[in-house]
Amino acid sequence: MSASPTGKTRSPTRSPLHTHSCVEVFISAHQAGLRADATSSVRLGHSLLRLPALVSESECTKLLKEAAAAAEVRRRLRASMRGPNRGRVRMPVGNFLGPDELALCDEILRRALAHVSEVTPGLIPQQLGAATESARAAIIDNPALQWSPGEPAINSYRTGGEFLPHEDKQRLTVLVALSDAESGAFSGGGTAFWSAEDRGSPGPPPQAPTAAATADAVARTAFPRAQAVPPTLTVHAPAGTAVVFTGTVTHGAMPVLSGERTVFVASFGPKGLAFDEGTGHPLFGRTRPACAWSLGLVLSLAGIVFINAGWI
Repeated sequence: MSASPTGKTRSPTRSPLHTHSCVEVFISAHQAGLRADATSSVRLGHSLLRLPALVSESECTKLLKEAAAAAEVRRRLRASMRGPNRGRVRMPVGNFLGPDELALCDEILRRALAHVSEVTPGLIPQQLGAATESARAAIIDNPALQWSPGEPAINSYRTGGEFLPHEDKQRLTVLVALSDAESGAFSGGGTAFWSAEDRGSPGPPPQAPTAAATADAVARTAFPRAQAVPPTLTVHAPAGTAVVFTGTVTHGAMPVLSGERTVFVASFGPKGLAFDEGTGHPLFGRTRPACAWSLGLVLSLAGIVFINAGWI
């Protein structure tokens, strides 16, 4: 129950949004049910959106082929190391994809934003401002946008690979499954989500990731309770399905038990947004995504540091 301005309690009255192209999933059933619509619930982090069949089988295959080869190279580089997260390989798309594949990644993001705009009017302008108003506006190379470190990226998870509970601290995250358990590509895995009630109070504000402060190190500090309790829900999305949520949603990747799970992920927001409005935590996204070839060269030269830190 929730208190109303008159002092009376309110019961949830809204059902999740459900259309042929978009399904709303409540993260916090009580809080989401109290919101006027899906737009406000997603914006506040009480819901997420599933976009079925956003990416075709052939498009998934095209990205999977490139990602598999790149991931194998990185795993060989890690073979003699004892760094963290050896089951997870994180690959900024600009470091290994060619122009055609980068264009496909951009098209996928524009497609996702278009679908979201159709069913939740106002959400994209609220979260991204005018940066993506045109359906033709580039996303990956958009100078008005900033990105989470190392993104957009393709993450590859093998046995034991996981991503601890964390928040992206950007205005929007688009996560696309490129492989799925139903086809036998892997077992286990899935994207886990914690409601604000289940995750508990966050720890100290996260610091900008460095070789000494890896993604998992930040997560261990920021959300210790979420690591000790089961997730509120776990999404097992078929290949080609996108999941869209905002940067204050606590989430993580559940451990893969066998096979290889691959996802495309992009967390971004308006350039220059210094703090998250909901929590006051700093936003440490880059002003440009890690897709410039010049940045790829720098990361390649410094690869040994980042690989050992678990970032790639």
